[in-house]
Amino acid sequence: MRIRKLFTKEKAKNGEGRRATIKHLLLPEEVVQELKLYKDAYSVCLSREKDEWGNPVPVRVSWEQMFRRWMDQVGRFDKDVKDYVDDAKKSRAENPPAPTFPVDPTEGEMWDI
Repeated sequence: MRIRKLFTKEKAKNGEGRRATIKHLLLPEEVVQELKLYKDAYSVCLSREKDEWGNPVPVRVSWEQMFRRWMDQVGRFDKDVKDYVDDAKKSRAENPPAPTFPVDPTEGEMWDI
């Protein structure tokens, strides 16, 4: 009997690799429906394979892939926005935020620390 695996990739150890924090966006229903149309269009248009009838076989496109593609191309139509984002990224890299230290409960009462 063949064993089915739900995940084909091994998980990274804690602290290694990319850690994603999922956030939700509140958008109007019309915008959500239009974004779904764009996502479907990407899944068909990025397809490189065709079935036996010549129709494109849809590929799986995530929301992240779609948004990253848009963000990478923003310089083509909004050059000033791209420059602003690049400057902000550069200043963050040069001046990282100060580390925060959580309160250690073993040191005594939280109010005294």
